[in-house]
Amino acid sequence: MISRRVFLATATAAAAVLALPAHASQGSDPIDRLIALSTDARGLAHIDAVAFVGPDGEPVASDHIAALPITRDEARALHDAFRRRDHQRFRVRGPRVAGRKFVFLSESEGLLLATGGGYGLCVQDTPAGLVIVRSAPGMIQGCANVALWKYTRAT
Repeated sequence: MISRRVFLATATAAAAVLALPAHASQGSDPIDRLIALSTDARGLAHIDAVAFVGPDGEPVASDHIAALPITRDEARALHDAFRRRDHQRFRVRGPRVAGRKFVFLSESEGLLLATGGGYGLCVQDTPAGLVIVRSAPGMIQGCANVALWKYTRAT
């Protein structure tokens, strides 16, 4: 399991690569804000897709081009695991999001990290539901994690 201390140390290291663009806090679309927060000094966005799961466990629909197409069953499985604070199923089988199976890396204090097929996955539990971000192959998952951390603290 990853502790908050280890996550913050990783976040600090990733922050050296991550530069917050001037437009990151602008705009009303949460997906655009998350992507902007993950953009580094070279202009590369480390988040390529985002999904939201409401407090009732239902996926929040979005027609945004970067919306992660999470199914109702996938959303419900994540929601139930976070509400029960039991991630054993994911430790054994890995979480499934947007039809892709991920390998469980760690979970601590409402944060789940996974990887699969070159993609990185970060799921953060919030009072409003779950926020799920995916980093594309070749991008730095730590930058996506930092962006998600900043986003959940600002909202």
